[in-house]
Amino acid sequence: CTSLGTEKQLRWLCVVLLGVMSFRLLLLVASLTRSVLAQQGGRELVTPGGSAEATELIAARNKRESPEEEVTFTASTQPQCVSTDNVAFMQNDFKLGRSHTLSHPEAIADPNAVLEEKKDSFLATKEYGEKATLNVETDEADIWELEAGSATVLAENTRYAGALVSELMEIRTKLKFIDDNVLLQNGRMLPALADEIAEQMTSHIGKKFLLCVHLGEPVEIKKPDFVETRSSTLMKALQDEKVTLGVGTSTILHDSVFEHLGSTSFSSLVMKVYYGEADPSCRKDDLDPPAAERPGSKVIE
Repeated sequence: CTSLGTEKQLRWLCVVLLGVMSFRLLLLVASLTRSVLAQQGGRELVTPGGSAEATELIAARNKRESPEEEVTFTASTQPQCVSTDNVAFMQNDFKLGRSHTLSHPEAIADPNAVLEEKKDSFLATKEYGEKATLNVETDEADIWELEAGSATVLAENTRYAGALVSELMEIRTKLKFIDDNVLLQNGRMLPALADEIAEQMTSHIGKKFLLCVHLGEPVEIKKPDFVETRSSTLMKALQDEKVTLGVGTSTILHDSVFEHLGSTSFSSLVMKVYYGEADPSCRKDDLDPPAAERPGSKVIE
């Protein structure tokens, strides 16, 4: 500087240049400081000499605050029952930490809710466009009834002249067989089941009763006599309760079991209540059970 111009001018020029350089240096330092603070997000820095506990705490907090962390859906945030049109933007919003409230919360099924099963009788009534009435639900059986005057009962009287059938009932028992076995799993309920049937009979004083036994098997059976043996087991269990059922006095227990292969699994009695001199008869098509959902899906060798 001292080699150019007058000494006074050169001195002022140097002062101005130094001032400008100092100001620009301060701006550079401030810019770098803001950049570092922005990248750190205001988090504290731990030097290598810091404590391990502090390092872990900072790492955990950094991970929690990371905008790219994976979002874990919970029962309250997981989208359910939404249209496919909304999926893309909802997924993006979830990644950004935003929440959504569904416009139809009632559409979300309660995972603990138990859907009530619709129960219909297997009595063959479709031809006449009517349904039996479910009158009894117990631990032993569900009981449906068609009363006198119904088209199905009238057809029964046409078929069996002189029987004078007044009611038809399906008694769908809750007897179960042991899986892949011919023995009853809950045979101890037979006395209570017989008591329930006898109680139904007391509502029809002076009338007679015909019991027809039906067994539904949804599986394809290759083991010889498997279904026949199950039928025999069921029949013997009912015959053991013949006193309670009034067999030999007011009740006839048909001596064979009607087997419905490929149907849904069930064991039912059709009870025909009548007061005529002639006895009605049992027929397999007294019941029209639905087919198994997957007939033949299980094979018993």
